[in-house]
Amino acid sequence: MDFNSKLLFWIVLIVSVVAFINIRKWVVRSRRRAYLRGREILSTSEIYDRFYNGSNVPQDAFYAAWNEIAKVLGVNAGQIRPDDKMINLKTGADSAPLESDLEWLIIDSIRWRPKHAPEPNKLLTLNDVVRLLVLSKAKANK
Repeated sequence: MDFNSKLLFWIVLIVSVVAFINIRKWVVRSRRRAYLRGREILSTSEIYDRFYNGSNVPQDAFYAAWNEIAKVLGVNAGQIRPDDKMINLKTGADSAPLESDLEWLIIDSIRWRPKHAPEPNKLLTLNDVVRLLVLSKAKANK
């Protein structure tokens, strides 16, 4: 194989891998959106009032965590709910419940995780992730 053939091979391989990753990410987000389709869209303040009002989760910290989770999942923040199970938001039949973008968000907050916060593999709902993010950011700001 001459140099040009090798270069062409590597270019095609890299482009194919990048295309596969992007297509898979699109499929993942499409599945999540399909799961949430038809669900009533609530404002972030309505979600806070329904699920966290009177809790130890500060409103501003909730807003930041909730919007970050929605952005990472690639869905409308008004369609997800704290009681959504992680397994229902997973990316595909062959994937673990905490995969890809959401897993990285969680991994990033682990370094600030207080001792009493749940272990990452025990995060069963979005509520668990919200509480981990809120506790982790509070610890990081101290």
